[in-house]
Amino acid sequence: MAGGGEKKTLRLVAQYADACHLPGYAVSAGGTDLGGDLRRKLDVLRGHCAAAGRDYTEIEKTVGWGFDLGDDPATGRRDFLAGLALFAASGFQHVIVSPRGPWDSENLAVLTGLLPDIRAIEVAEDR
Repeated sequence: MAGGGEKKTLRLVAQYADACHLPGYAVSAGGTDLGGDLRRKLDVLRGHCAAAGRDYTEIEKTVGWGFDLGDDPATGRRDFLAGLALFAASGFQHVIVSPRGPWDSENLAVLTGLLPDIRAIEVAEDR
């Protein structure tokens, strides 16, 4: 199920869904914080799971995130990987990446070059 409605959608996820997609969120500049809204959504889902007698860790968590290296590609790469690590540390198993512009050969080449670093990121098991 996709959506972040705290009263209905996340309650239905806790009761029935195998996966939950929280769309349109982004980490802060520098990849240092997931932001209070996203953190709150995960906490709400945990609460709904507890109320439903459901193991929160059984639900696959995914999130959408923009891919943009900005004006400084080295900093952009570092921040992108730091953001992915934050998502993984929060328990997101998948990040659905969308470029700020069209997928072109340059964006694909950069992302492909980051795959070894992306694969090295470990997802928190107990989140």
